[in-house]
Amino acid sequence: MGKERGGGSTFFAALLVTCGILSFGLLEWRLSKTLSHHPTRHEGDGPWLKPRVYHRRRNSEGVGSGASSAAAAEAAAARAARAADRAYAASLTAKDAAGQTRAQVAEEDAAFAAHLAVVPPPHRRAKVPHAPKARNPLRYWTATQSARDAELLRTGKVPPVKSEPETFLTFVPDVGGFNNVRLALENVLVIARATSRTLVLPPPQTWYKLGDKIHALEEFLPDLLTSQRVSVITAQHFVEDKLPRTHALPPPSNVVDVVKGCHPTHKAPDSCFVWYAWLEEHFGRNEVIPDVGLTCLVFGSLKTNKCGPKTSSFTTKQQAHNRTLLDGYGLYGAAEGPILHMRSSGQATHFHEEIEANRKGRAKDKKIKPMEPARLGRLLAPFYAYVIFPEPSVSNFYKRLIRDVVHFDDRIYKCAHVITRWLGDYSSLHARRGDFQYSSQGTEEVVLRSVKRGEVLWIASDASFRSFSAFERAGRPVVSLAYLLDLQRRQKRHIIIERRLDGLSMPPHEVWAALENIREHEYGVVDVLVAAEGRTFTGTWFSTFSGLIQRIRGYRGKNDRDTFFSSRERWAAFQGFESPRAPLYQREWPAAWRGIDSDIEAAPLAGERSYDRDDVWQLQRRYPALDSKSWHPQTACDLPPKMRYWSPPETSDLDRRLLKDGRVPPLNRDRFLTFVPDLGGFNNVRLALENVVVLARATGRTLVLPPPQTYYLFTACKEKCAFGLEELLPGLLARKDLVITAREFFSEEVPRLKVDPPQHLSDVVDRCTPTKKAGDSCFLWYDWLESNFGDPEHFPDVGLQCVVFGNKSDDGIADFCAPRTQINGAVARQVVDGDAYYGTNTPILHLRTCGVATHFHDAWHGKPKGDRTVEPARMGRLLAPFYTYIYFADPAVNNFYKRLVRDVVRVDEPRVTCVSGKIVEWLGGNYVSVHARRNEFQFVEAKTGVSDAVRRTMPDSTSTVYVATDEKDATFFDELRAHHQVVLLSELLEAAQNVSRGLALRSGNWPSKSVLLALNRINGNELGFVDALIASQGTVFTGAWFSTYTGLINRWRGYGGFPDQSSYFSTPGRFNAFQGFEKPRSPLYMREWVEGWRGIDSDSAAAPRPGERVFVDGAYD
Repeated sequence: MGKERGGGSTFFAALLVTCGILSFGLLEWRLSKTLSHHPTRHEGDGPWLKPRVYHRRRNSEGVGSGASSAAAAEAAAARAARAADRAYAASLTAKDAAGQTRAQVAEEDAAFAAHLAVVPPPHRRAKVPHAPKARNPLRYWTATQSARDAELLRTGKVPPVKSEPETFLTFVPDVGGFNNVRLALENVLVIARATSRTLVLPPPQTWYKLGDKIHALEEFLPDLLTSQRVSVITAQHFVEDKLPRTHALPPPSNVVDVVKGCHPTHKAPDSCFVWYAWLEEHFGRNEVIPDVGLTCLVFGSLKTNKCGPKTSSFTTKQQAHNRTLLDGYGLYGAAEGPILHMRSSGQATHFHEEIEANRKGRAKDKKIKPMEPARLGRLLAPFYAYVIFPEPSVSNFYKRLIRDVVHFDDRIYKCAHVITRWLGDYSSLHARRGDFQYSSQGTEEVVLRSVKRGEVLWIASDASFRSFSAFERAGRPVVSLAYLLDLQRRQKRHIIIERRLDGLSMPPHEVWAALENIREHEYGVVDVLVAAEGRTFTGTWFSTFSGLIQRIRGYRGKNDRDTFFSSRERWAAFQGFESPRAPLYQREWPAAWRGIDSDIEAAPLAGERSYDRDDVWQLQRRYPALDSKSWHPQTACDLPPKMRYWSPPETSDLDRRLLKDGRVPPLNRDRFLTFVPDLGGFNNVRLALENVVVLARATGRTLVLPPPQTYYLFTACKEKCAFGLEELLPGLLARKDLVITAREFFSEEVPRLKVDPPQHLSDVVDRCTPTKKAGDSCFLWYDWLESNFGDPEHFPDVGLQCVVFGNKSDDGIADFCAPRTQINGAVARQVVDGDAYYGTNTPILHLRTCGVATHFHDAWHGKPKGDRTVEPARMGRLLAPFYTYIYFADPAVNNFYKRLVRDVVRVDEPRVTCVSGKIVEWLGGNYVSVHARRNEFQFVEAKTGVSDAVRRTMPDSTSTVYVATDEKDATFFDELRAHHQVVLLSELLEAAQNVSRGLALRSGNWPSKSVLLALNRINGNELGFVDALIASQGTVFTGAWFSTYTGLINRWRGYGGFPDQSSYFSTPGRFNAFQGFEKPRSPLYMREWVEGWRGIDSDSAAAPRPGERVFVDGAYD
């Protein structure tokens, strides 16, 4: 046995050795094959990397003469390979020296492929280069200097990068946002380069609005330290290595510690100002304080026209002032000392006492003018507007230098590219928080001028994503980085992500992978780069963030005329050429990029308007606008006049007067009303929503919408199952701070109000299921609201209560709350003081609003049969039109809220309204419509009921009947078809599905292919809205009693201006209910009442018209 084991061991040992040899040989062969196909160079810009050496194993039997000749041949082949590498690298360097552009990328790639074809195979080469990096598609800079730059250096028009002996320039970074920091950095970098000084970067520190972590500038702009075209070092390198060679006195220990990392506040233990103060004391000059508004720094001839009156902040209409010309070489040249410190951050480092004195003085005397930040040393101006090189070729040298050195990390550009590839064709917008106050709609309309219908709009903003829903309502799908990051958060937490209703696809995996490589403080850069790639870009005036986007668009070769501003007065500023003017930082100017790869100064293009010839004061008021014929439509589509019934909320003269007089409270987003949506059909949900919208708005509260969830009878879950109310009724977002989502409330407002909710609710507010047993039950959220902010002593009861705002002794209250409106009809409804209950200063008030689902659950399910003491309508369900439950003593204020509901509680325009309008247009606008619920037609005989209703209402001018119905039996309408042309949405949907599948349509008249395809794209859960909208446009409409769906159609008809007498009911005894005026009576939800729309654009209450019949107690005959 032992012998057998020994033999086995020997066998396996031999086998392992053999496998090892084979594996090593295979690995070497595979490695050589792989490496042979991956030569490399740095991003296509520099010479070949030094290749690694791979040694072949020598023959164990020694080397003879044959081996010597083979070795010589191999060495010759290796030399040839190296020569080919050098030749190729030289050709690439020549390209770069000639000013290689993006148009030459294809040529370079072809040369690259040709080079691969002649490279000897790996076993014939002594050196093998690395694999190349992927090219950056958004790249606009070059790493090597061009032939132009080399010639300027050779002729001495531009000094060498570094002086001998070495001299230095130190500075203080701007303490504002990062783009202000960037502007100042560009200025000092150009000054340092123009005087051959080495620029000393500030210590790593925290930066305004970029979080609490310490970052070095070179983390944001990595080429600062790696580029050979500038000399830049860190503060730590300066202190530890350079300073001892130039300065006899070493800095104190606290200064040495600070240069490794600090905080830019005076009171911090590791304050950066310890370093700045030491620099100021030893190397500063009190007489040299940058002032971009009053001086310009000139390198070269002082005879320049670039510092004229229009560039000076002192120029007024009455008196012109030139900026003072300062000799740049004289101020910053080597003769001024080996180390110069530049004051460059404004009041943070100097004038601090003067600023405080000025502030205190202005508090006492408003006549004292504030001190200007631009006059306090801040380099808050584009470098080319402050640092002047009269020689155009030299000026362009420094413009190219900034373009090629001051750029971000390559991986950020690649992430932005992945996003732009997903977006496809899109336009972009930059909007700061507060820029879009849609109460006036002015800014929105200006932006829409340059964005096509249906075009995706990327929005770079620090405002809430929901702030821009107006663009979605105008048919422009909105995307933002905040939206992508929220999706990423949901994905990581395994929260179901619903499909977008506008049809935009979900981001692919590549987007998430790219975002994983981006640090939090770099998100703003991604925003910039994506925005810069838009077909058009609309920016913000006086924004350096917009300025950076405009600059990058210029570098990327975008047409200047595709750039706009969101201000109506300045929208067309890029539609002509303009040189910099004061204040210089208000925007970027085409001089930054136009013609910088030439020796010619930037100038207007052929046929381009020159704003330099216009009166500067006129331009400050308004730039000449383009012909409006070139503007894109403001709306998502053209609709029949009576279908577009709404107006921008709270913008009419009547509304403005009520707001100005204080008769309607302002919205400050400081108090909130929460509620539970009705759990019935969506029109019941809508009725309850309208009530809480009015209750919240009437007391200055912001309404908190429920989380996105499923709704009763919304069964088309293959497309999208859970909805936020703001998705179905996006007009809710048209009035700023009228509503906020549950996610916004939970993430932004709850922490501010110092309320500490359970963390498991964080997932629920994104999406939930409205059943108590579900794992993601919405009632986790509702129960938390109830237990913390609910009032167990109060719940709404539309059948027993009426809520009154205003004068509680008003004569109209008795009639509004009269016994006819009470559920039992015995006594008047109880008056609830709306001002006292809802108008308190309590930050959060929760309202019980969905009945037995949240309270009285046991009483409802355990009640005896026939017991009327426990009714669903008496358990908090707001199942009544809002104008029958909430009363305003002032008729003008009452109509304000009726207009508000009309203007904000409406279905989505792009998806639903547009396709409905096209079908109405196809129908010709001359048809009668019917809402047919099968169980509503039980009079005489079911199959003749619809025919009878149509016969009684059909005008002679048409024979077309549009039927909105839930009837599934197609033969139900055969009798009607015998005499009329019947149109059903179900038949249109069948045709739409056939068109989408490429199938033939049945013979007959059908809407166009584009309309049918649009109909096929509608989410199945929204088809009820389409049905209702088409039915609402019939010249005559017959509806169902006790139907909130019919009620919705009648409300829309009233809003649109259809005569009230053009509506009927199919129920016996109620056919003529709209042929006269009737005040609301119980049950309030059984129909809509003309008070919902009559006279709401006036200050008067609804009343019977002259000669109009008045119905009492439902007697309609």
